[in-house]
Amino acid sequence: MTMKKITTTAAILAAGTSTAFAGGLDRSTFSSAILFEKGTYAEIAYGVTTPKVSAANIPNTDIAQSFNTVKIGFKTDIGKKIAVALTYNNQPIGSDINYAGTTLGPATGNLAANVQAVALTLLGKYKATDNFSVYGGLKYQTVSATANIALAGLTTSNFASESEVGYIAGVAYEKPEIALRVALSYESEIEYQLNTTGGASTGITNASTPSAWTLEFQTGVAPKTLVFGSIRHANWGDSNIISPAGAALTEFEDTTAYTLGVGRKFTDNVSGSFALFYEAPDGGTSSELAPTDGIFGGTVGVAVKMGKGFKVSGGISYSNRGDTTGTNTAVAFGNNSVTTVGIKLSKNF
Repeated sequence: MTMKKITTTAAILAAGTSTAFAGGLDRSTFSSAILFEKGTYAEIAYGVTTPKVSAANIPNTDIAQSFNTVKIGFKTDIGKKIAVALTYNNQPIGSDINYAGTTLGPATGNLAANVQAVALTLLGKYKATDNFSVYGGLKYQTVSATANIALAGLTTSNFASESEVGYIAGVAYEKPEIALRVALSYESEIEYQLNTTGGASTGITNASTPSAWTLEFQTGVAPKTLVFGSIRHANWGDSNIISPAGAALTEFEDTTAYTLGVGRKFTDNVSGSFALFYEAPDGGTSSELAPTDGIFGGTVGVAVKMGKGFKVSGGISYSNRGDTTGTNTAVAFGNNSVTTVGIKLSKNF
């Protein structure tokens, strides 16, 4: 059996793997993997993420809300050298926290924030040689939000939905006989000027989603066994949100996330994977909008071929989130975690 026939489950949790409450607002990040599927291919994935974020040793302080993620993708070849793909992502970034009704409500002025985004991405890949390819495309992203951040002088406000376009560019090297692929992707920053209404908060809020580099790799290491991983660096430190009054509503830091895993083909139709992921803590205090610092967790998954090109994949991800102290309240947040369950249906035509 050639290594290129081994099925990896690295993307099992494509709909659900979440870095919510990391250094920025990332929820479901970009991957170039769909461009390397064989022939015509389609997928739909769904995930449910349940965060537990609360103050250490203080009852009734769970401030994070659960959320769902959906990804849809389609890819096809045009001749022997060109491939195109279209993807939909309902949660590329996001945030949903609410201190109202909790023990911390009075100390935070009933802090609340809800950020929503949707991304539609068109990609193209050109196979320059048997081993090298280049790819790129456009990402059309829509962002909207509501917030009450009295600690930063922002009264209850609505941020009107706005859509902007960014770009993606990348290069890849492949050696199919050993299932080797290394792909480096760049995502541009996308800037927004959000019309904001709500008392003294009326005006324009400046915001952006950050530029990011993602290195994805996989290689066969033994018959039916594949090692895979990724490194993603996002420049969230350049993407803080500025209110109409000029106040910084966030205190994001750049993030670098690491993933390393192994996939194993058990039978012709069943394969599984296990991966660990890590994001280093920044230290010091954190914004009450994202009161955790650092990530360490793991994912397990299984994929089953159903015949006629169909495959069902599913898995679960669990991570601990590092302890931190709120910048404005000096409250210690600790013993927090995030759990994601995901399922994906795909078909090769």
